[in-house]
Amino acid sequence: MIRFGTHELWQRTRRELMAPTGAFHKGEWMDSGDDPDLSPAVFLIEMGPQLVANPHFHRNNQFQVFLKGSGSIGVHELGPVTVHYAGAYTGYGPLKASDEGLWYFTMRPVLEAGAQYLPESRDQVVKGPKRQATGEVSRRANTDELKSLGDLATETVIAAADDKLAASVTRVPPDRSFVAGDPAGSGGQFFVVLSGEMLVGERRLHEWEQVFVSADEKPFEVQAGAEGLEVLFLQFPLKAPEYEEAWAQLHAQAQS
Repeated sequence: MIRFGTHELWQRTRRELMAPTGAFHKGEWMDSGDDPDLSPAVFLIEMGPQLVANPHFHRNNQFQVFLKGSGSIGVHELGPVTVHYAGAYTGYGPLKASDEGLWYFTMRPVLEAGAQYLPESRDQVVKGPKRQATGEVSRRANTDELKSLGDLATETVIAAADDKLAASVTRVPPDRSFVAGDPAGSGGQFFVVLSGEMLVGERRLHEWEQVFVSADEKPFEVQAGAEGLEVLFLQFPLKAPEYEEAWAQLHAQAQS
């Protein structure tokens, strides 16, 4: 499966919602349906000044990519571009926006609605491995820098682990390409355009647009446009078996 996340979808779906601590905006960038095994989803959250999301967990693995503004998640300071990974059933937070607000993507290989807040939902936590990882892109490349690149340059954001968790950013000279790592054995891959342009067939993807590549696809070729490309690579590990079982039971109950 290959799916695309677009600015156009976000413009159509952006709306205001209420959280326990105040209003925020949400809009989808990628919508792949609701299959319980594979339905990659991306949405953008726009937190207003001083808004707080209380500690919580989700039932699926996720990345969050902080793109605009500043704030904190637990003890970690956030700004553009910080990457946070939280495994299924791993509590994290609170997530706090500063006076300038905080915008971020939430990205999952499986669609999931809502959050399970802590400590209220502690009885819903399933026993199993808990995991978080945080990394930051050291700098952003502008168009002039990308155009002047002599070769590919890759920066590690979250070091690759044995279970396939990884995050990195690659800066690509104009009209050059590279083949990403094999997704086999992973929980899928996202590619996010940070600067420049990425070409996929007839598609031209621009700032913040994304591609999802499932584990059964061949290694993905990343192609830069005439302006060069700065692309963020995010790779999921597989979900722990005990969490897969709990997710399947939850879905079966919802269908009965």
